[in-house]
Amino acid sequence: MSDDDTRNADDTSTLAVPEVAADAPPAHEQAAAECFDPLDQSAEHHKEWGDQPTIKFFPFHVTAEITNVFLLLCVYLLLAVLRPAGLETRANPLITPAGIKPEWYFLFLYAFMHYVPPVVGTLAPLVGLGLLAAIPWIDRNPERAPRKRKFAIAGSILVLVGIVILSIIGIME
Repeated sequence: MSDDDTRNADDTSTLAVPEVAADAPPAHEQAAAECFDPLDQSAEHHKEWGDQPTIKFFPFHVTAEITNVFLLLCVYLLLAVLRPAGLETRANPLITPAGIKPEWYFLFLYAFMHYVPPVVGTLAPLVGLGLLAAIPWIDRNPERAPRKRKFAIAGSILVLVGIVILSIIGIME
C-alpha cells in the first residue's frame, strides 16, 4: 500500500477513483449499449416476467406506437385525397327543415332557442352549467338532510319542471 491509500479518513482533498479492467469498454460506450438494447434484462423484469423476453417501454414501445399513429394518419390522408367526401349544398342554419328534431336530451334547449334571441339561447346553457359546477361554493349549507335544505330542493325541482315543460313543447313543435 502506498501513502495515498493509508490517508486519514477525515482528509477529503482527494477522491478515490475506482479501478477499471483494461479490457472493459469505456463507460459511455457501455451506457450507450444498454440504452440501445431493446430487451429489458433488469432484475425487476426478471422477477416479474422470468425468462420471457420483453422490450423496454421507452423509447422502443413509444417509438413503435408513434410510428403506428403516423402510418394510420398517412392512410387516412391517402383515402381523403383519393376518395374525397362529396360536397352537398350549403346548409342554412336559420332554417330548420320540416321533421328534423334533436335527440330527447336536447329537446328543452331546442324549445328554449325558439323563445329567446340566439345569443341568449347560446350563452344561457353555458351559464347554467357554470352555476351547476359552482354549486358547492355557492351553497354553503352544512346540512345534508333534504328536509333542512328547502332552498336547494325548491331550486332543483324548479329547474327539472322547466326542463320537462320545455321538452314537451319541443316534442309538440
